[in-house]
Amino acid sequence: MLKLEAIAVRLLAGMLVIALTAFAGYRHGRHVAEGEKAQAERDIAIAYAGEIVARQGIADGLTAANATLRAEQAPKDRIITREITRYETVTLPAQRCVLPGTWRMRHDAAATGTPAFTETGPLAAGDDAPVEDAAALQTVGDNYQICRDAIAKLAGWQRRYAALDERCR
Repeated sequence: MLKLEAIAVRLLAGMLVIALTAFAGYRHGRHVAEGEKAQAERDIAIAYAGEIVARQGIADGLTAANATLRAEQAPKDRIITREITRYETVTLPAQRCVLPGTWRMRHDAAATGTPAFTETGPLAAGDDAPVEDAAALQTVGDNYQICRDAIAKLAGWQRRYAALDERCR
């Protein structure tokens, strides 16, 4: 009977060893799977961070290029403004004129794309004060400056879109 008990103990011990080995294998497998999952997530995060850095580099380059273009345009804008101001002192009074008061409103409407109401309001009544030619030139210069600024912004956004679109391909 002692022999039977020894066999039972050994059998139980063997089963315990097998169970512990299976449990250890399961735990090790989970640990490896979690490590592989973490490694994959880390690789994705590193690739995404690299993409962010690359796109930021493109954006920084475009910002610098846009700043350079604005800096190159600034002296030209100053010349245009100076010439408008100079017109007042150089042009003889006999060669100057006064425009109807609604001229500026019509020009601003054309420049902004917001039509002035002609049936009612100041245009219909002709309520605006007359505009001297130098003031009219200033209005034209200001409106064209706004237009050039808008064109420069649009061109900048188009360059940005093209660069990022190319990067995404």
